Amino acid sequence: GLACFIDWRNLASVIDALQVAGWVYRGITPWYKGSDQRPVKGWFRRNIEYIVWGTCGPLLTGPRADGECLDGMFFHRVNGAKKLHQTGKPVELLADVVSVRNEWQTILDPFMGSGTTGVACVQTGRNFIGIEIDEGYFNIAKQRIEQAQPPLFVETAS
Repeated sequence: GLACFIDWRNLASVIDALQVAGWVYRGITPWYKGSDQRPVKGWFRRNIEYIVWGTCGPLLTGPRADGECLDGMFFHRVNGAKKLHQTGKPVELLADVVSVRNEWQTILDPFMGSGTTGVACVQTGRNFIGIEIDEGYFNIAKQRIEQAQPPLFVETAS
């Protein structure tokens, strides 16, 4: 499966690109970031991003499908003070996104930025493959993902 975050300006282009690449477009899910995001006086607040969903082939849904029926919108606030990357997202949001399908156990993030998807994968017990061209962000992601890992050994009092 594929999940791609995009704002309203490029939504149609991403949907078209997904289909031209031969993937099956599965719809969009809005992500509401909170009411304190990006005010634009005289217009609308830019506090919604969209997740474009697709699969490379059929997808079993309905009563015979494994998993749950999730809400059609994500509600996770962005805390700008906690962001380590310009397009950083809350770990809780990415944990929800990677958990949409139980069979999706290995997650690829080809633009991992500060590693939020990787942290969410650790928290949800999934495998993670991340790619980042910027060495600074790669090092931030590596540190965050390592810190999210449970310790290999735990000392107990005798």
